[in-house]
Amino acid sequence: GRQARAHIEEADMPKELRNNILNQYEELEESSEREEFSVMVKADISGDHWDSSEQFLNISDRQEVLKAVTKCFASLFSNDAIYYREENGISHFDQSVSVVIQETSRSDTGSSGGLKTGQPAANLITVTSSYGTAEQEDEDEFTVFKKNLAIIEKKTGEKKFKTVREGEELVEKEVPKNDREKYSITDNQVKELCKYTLAIDEVLENSADIKWSLDGHENKLYIEEVDTEAAEEDVVYDYSINEKSDSILEGETIQEGIASGTA
Repeated sequence: GRQARAHIEEADMPKELRNNILNQYEELEESSEREEFSVMVKADISGDHWDSSEQFLNISDRQEVLKAVTKCFASLFSNDAIYYREENGISHFDQSVSVVIQETSRSDTGSSGGLKTGQPAANLITVTSSYGTAEQEDEDEFTVFKKNLAIIEKKTGEKKFKTVREGEELVEKEVPKNDREKYSITDNQVKELCKYTLAIDEVLENSADIKWSLDGHENKLYIEEVDTEAAEEDVVYDYSINEKSDSILEGETIQEGIASGTA
């Protein structure tokens, strides 16, 4: 794996591909309204069988963009990817990779989070949000009814920390107490995100896991990533526990169901 990645990273990029990337990058830079222009370069290998994403943030140099794209190509031969193909009898040369170069949203001065459709029920959208550029624990959470975009439940997360940009680096900062007690996005922004989600739903026709960001400088919302999930039957299950015991641990539910065993 190490040798394969080294060969790819040391090779010369084909001139036509190199020029196409740089031309598109320059067009993107010229169309930007930001004083500090930078991009994210992100790879995604076809097939959602392992953690195949490789991404590089806050790039503002042409040569660094080309280096990042090459590293994304090389990620086709990550050790995990090689192992998966070997285990499943897949040719190492039948795999493809897509690389996205997009302008970096200044969510470090705003907020970011996720959107889930189809969970926990098909008629609901769950919106999570926290300050800064990366998902954090104890986020704000909003539950929205799809048919009329009514917010039927919301709760404030603790949001103790946020990730912000200092120069080319991302660092973690403590969130001021008065900001922790407020929601990190407004109800109107929640509903706007849900409108985007419904539009995405129409195209994909199944559940989606979406990442979004709010640029604090522009006060604009961006959809950054969409992962599709296998469509499930429109069935609601009820669970009940016959015997009650003392609660020893509490947290957010990520999947419905009941199980017991030895910890």
